[in-house]
Amino acid sequence: MIEFELPDDHLLIISLDKMLEWVRTSDVPDRVVGQPGDDSLSEEQLQKRMAIEIPNSCRMSRFDHHEGYDFDDVQKHAVALYEEKTGNKKYALIPVAKTWYPPGGGYIGWHIDQTGDRLYCAYAEGKSYFKYRDPETREVITSWDAPGKWSFRIFAFDEENPMWHAVYAEDLRVSVGYRFVLT
Repeated sequence: MIEFELPDDHLLIISLDKMLEWVRTSDVPDRVVGQPGDDSLSEEQLQKRMAIEIPNSCRMSRFDHHEGYDFDDVQKHAVALYEEKTGNKKYALIPVAKTWYPPGGGYIGWHIDQTGDRLYCAYAEGKSYFKYRDPETREVITSWDAPGKWSFRIFAFDEENPMWHAVYAEDLRVSVGYRFVLT
């Protein structure tokens, strides 16, 4: 996994900040689904999810371009950043997630995604993390978001050796993600 931050004057940061302001004034915060307070993020739950014994759970809301915001600038600058960081230029692009995690325990439990590279841009106002099980070492790693800043992660999903992951936000967290399927 590649983790990094960008300077505040980077074009992607400027675009994401505009999007964040729109999200805060939209009805997205009012559409949170799921319940706080369970143990969906524990390593025990990871083992159960890997054995398909329990359903995935979450407390969050999703939003998209049809709700009144044009994500073209965010996507354009995210694609340029992905190409810069990975060197990959031949891929199919699929926007996969625009998510609002509410204050007071927003999360998505352990899950895996479809094959391909992912770029996630995450803004957190306080304590927030992306937790994952390293596909090679099998170690569970907690990657903390930088409070009050945008954090960026690029990682790959492989069907043979999937990367299980989960997200938690004690305070507000917003994320935007893109899937890159190499051609």
